[in-house]
Amino acid sequence: MNNDKSNAILEEVLDAFIMEEDTGQATLLQYLKDFPQFAVDLLDLSREITLGSDSAFDPTSAHDEALIASAWKRHAAATPGGVVDPLGSLQPSQLNQLSVVLDLPRQVFLALRERRVIVSSISHGFLEALAKQVDCSFERLVNSLNEPPRTAAGVSNKSEVKPAEAQKVTFEQILTDAEIEPDRVATLTDGE
Repeated sequence: MNNDKSNAILEEVLDAFIMEEDTGQATLLQYLKDFPQFAVDLLDLSREITLGSDSAFDPTSAHDEALIASAWKRHAAATPGGVVDPLGSLQPSQLNQLSVVLDLPRQVFLALRERRVIVSSISHGFLEALAKQVDCSFERLVNSLNEPPRTAAGVSNKSEVKPAEAQKVTFEQILTDAEIEPDRVATLTDGE
């Protein structure tokens, strides 16, 4: 019981420290003086704040993205059977570029990445162009898109009712929802 009370006090002290307007050296020294029993935890928190403040929210540099892409390609090559998801490995900037190159809203590629599209409703020509853009074989792209739908990363369900399994819809429906012109929809779903 005494340990629970001590943990509660520690949490209160750490919360108070992190809410300080200035968590610099002077504030840290004052907290260390007032709560010497929590010195290790206060120092750890201060170090986390200091190290995280400069780079935690910086956007990924082009150099970093190139390193990530290179590492992912090495991983994909080492994965038996080529199971790696060609759309799931794309960085946000690559998704934006794909959207520009293929002249479609990003939401279309997100639906494809989440495997919410019936692959047989997509034209062969579009699938070939997409495979070329994501640098994978046509077969590997089609196999990946044919897998069961998945929930987007970071989605949280706070309902007491179990979420229903996602259902695949036609590519035409995805394009219509994205407000693509009917002539273009016909081209992307039927022909070359």
